[in-house]
Amino acid sequence: MAWVPAGSRRKIAKWCDEQCLDDLVTYISEEDSGMDGYTVSVVFEASSDKVEEMEQVVKDVYLPSIRESGMREYRWYRSRQDPRTFLLFMTWDSEAHVNTPHIQQAEADFVSKGILVKPAPESYWQYLKP
Repeated sequence: MAWVPAGSRRKIAKWCDEQCLDDLVTYISEEDSGMDGYTVSVVFEASSDKVEEMEQVVKDVYLPSIRESGMREYRWYRSRQDPRTFLLFMTWDSEAHVNTPHIQQAEADFVSKGILVKPAPESYWQYLKP
């Protein structure tokens, strides 16, 4: 995990354009960690013949998402047991992220390209400070 001060996110995202498209990195700032926000996890199950399309969707939404104002944490995972299963874990200042053009396009692609086996369930989370 990379710790990125809030003011440095755009510089890191620009560097990532050039350096890490194939090695997606997690971003969370120290200032934002542990603070409540709009936190969501989503489990995506791709069709066996659509895994490459799912990987492309992840790449297409990743950089625009980490550049967005209000992004606190953004992580993609892939299941070690089932490579068709992907997990997105993210925290934002608000729900505005879901209305961005790149997310709307991804949601349209899921349907038009038949990428997912079933709708991706969302779970909403609240931070608990021990």
